[in-house]
Amino acid sequence: MAQLALRPLSTGEILDGAFVLLRRHFGLLFGIAVVCQGVPTAVELYIELASGGRVDPMGGLIIRILNAVGTLLVTGATVRAVSDAYLGAYRDWAMPSGTGWRSSAGSSAPRS
Repeated sequence: MAQLALRPLSTGEILDGAFVLLRRHFGLLFGIAVVCQGVPTAVELYIELASGGRVDPMGGLIIRILNAVGTLLVTGATVRAVSDAYLGAYRDWAMPSGTGWRSSAGSSAPRS
């Protein structure tokens, strides 16, 4: 495993690293945002258009729950993608979905 640079960084170095990471993995990060927030936004738009601009309390609750779940998914997936990219274990959308669970569960799963 490669040694990571653990030293104090200036604000410019932190921002530079963030923008370099975003440029290199823009497709992955954009895809995460679209997939995780696109569905709640589409449902919200449908509910608002179907109700004529006045959303009843139940529709508002559904919208808030979907947005909260979408935000959690975006946050978790982005943290995972950024940490994998920083550590050199870059994964893209072509990777089978079960592979990620098997690799992460193997390290933290209780042993019988």
